Amino acid sequence: RTNLAPLGVKGQITGPVTWGLTVTDDRRRPIIYDDVLGDAVPKLLRLKAAWQEKELQKISPNTIIFVDEPYMSAFGSISMNLSREKVASMLEEVLAGVSGLKGIHCCGNTDWSVLLDTSVDIISFDCYNYAQSLSLYPAEVKKFLDRKGAIDWGIVPNTDEALMVESAASLKDRLEEAMAPFTRKG
Repeated sequence: RTNLAPLGVKGQITGPVTWGLTVTDDRRRPIIYDDVLGDAVPKLLRLKAAWQEKELQKISPNTIIFVDEPYMSAFGSISMNLSREKVASMLEEVLAGVSGLKGIHCCGNTDWSVLLDTSVDIISFDCYNYAQSLSLYPAEVKKFLDRKGAIDWGIVPNTDEALMVESAASLKDRLEEAMAPFTRKG
């Protein structure tokens, strides 16, 4: 057999917003709101991303590291007291630790303009449940695509109930419907 090395490998870490809101101090307050600990969060995750990428490069020189940010779906709500600038700064600090392709995944509604304006190469989202959310940002998506960014359209549902009622044809139709607003808006 010939060389069976993969063309590329993907890793994933928890993002700074999600990690910083999940880990709490001794008063059960998210550490992201502490000046010292909050500052340490993206630094730690940058090192973690760099380490993971280095390990994955032993398998393939082509890597993709995803930053998973499910808590970004709360961005802009009263439950998350973080500015756009703070979120972008933390994400950029983490992404700076990655030399290969960089991705961000958010599985809910969010202010996509924050994520699209980072140095990320790939935006991944739950198109099955939240197709319309990304279409609210046509100018930002166009700018992202013009700089050679890619969108990962997560059209396959992640619940047993939804999987039972879908087929390849219905998912194709659903994906085409989700993409239609982007073609209409250039």
